[in-house]
Amino acid sequence: MNSKKNIYIPCLLPYPYDTVPGQRFRWEQWEKLLNKKNIFLIKIFFSDHTFIKLKYSKNFFVIFYYIYLFLRFFFFILINIRHKKFIIFRNCTIAGPPIIEFFLKFIGKKIIFDFDDAIHLGSENYNNWFFSNIIRCDWKIKLIIKFSSLVIAGNNELKRYALRLNKNVKIIPTTIDIKKYKLNRKKKKL
Repeated sequence: MNSKKNIYIPCLLPYPYDTVPGQRFRWEQWEKLLNKKNIFLIKIFFSDHTFIKLKYSKNFFVIFYYIYLFLRFFFFILINIRHKKFIIFRNCTIAGPPIIEFFLKFIGKKIIFDFDDAIHLGSENYNNWFFSNIIRCDWKIKLIIKFSSLVIAGNNELKRYALRLNKNVKIIPTTIDIKKYKLNRKKKKL
């Protein structure tokens, strides 16, 4: 008989299930193993497949849809507010200032921040000041790292960066499931 108590942790994820590699390799592939240890992630996804399709369109509807997603996301966080800890993968709301993160910190929740890329360096649109600072708010990563209870970095370089802002940083390297993703060796042409 298993007498271990079940642990439930809300995990705030920016993208829908099985759509982006970082999220898949950092959280999704470990879910079965965590469940065996009686740790259950309450996955709260910010975006959905409709938003992914709309994201790069030059349509004003995307702004209204983003607001809808934000409100829906916030609602699901409120439903899970009884939990003491929240895991945040990358920038859970994709764009905008760290409103969710500030809210969680303000009400006394412990934040576990996980990142696997150099997102602190800014977006691919670094030459567009408005996009990087007003839309994406790339500066928010520093703030989230500062007020997190624990920071999980994907490698030594990210750990070195995070240690400048937070003393509680651990490395968990990004891994892939080699049963699911096979090495495809190409034969050299002579």
